[in-house]
Amino acid sequence: MVALHRFLQVQRSVAQPKGGVSQELWAALKQALLADNGREYFRTYVKDSVWSPPLRGFVLSVLSGRIGRKILLAMSDTLTAEVTVLIAPDAADTKATVGNEVEFVVAAVGFVKSPFMLTVELVELRVLRVLR
Repeated sequence: MVALHRFLQVQRSVAQPKGGVSQELWAALKQALLADNGREYFRTYVKDSVWSPPLRGFVLSVLSGRIGRKILLAMSDTLTAEVTVLIAPDAADTKATVGNEVEFVVAAVGFVKSPFMLTVELVELRVLRVLR
């Protein structure tokens, strides 16, 4: 429960960078999900909620298939996949490519504690800059 209160405190108090969530806020969210009550926290506070302001991450891979596309994102650094963004097959092309920094609005649909992976459905995505 401490992680939950810490996350909510940070969410209210952190000055948001222009158009995105700070690294401190992402770290607090991840900490809350990894806590002993992380599954309960996810079901109660995170699942199916649309996050605003947007999150920022780095594209590690873009996968396409018959049932849609997936983008794997690094959040804490530029190397470790922590978020899978699911994109409907009929959604417009996101133009996201490996190495881009992107900003996205999503709704969480699932997560796994180990190895950590948050799965979200895309609401909106913008490419901010190409890093590689």
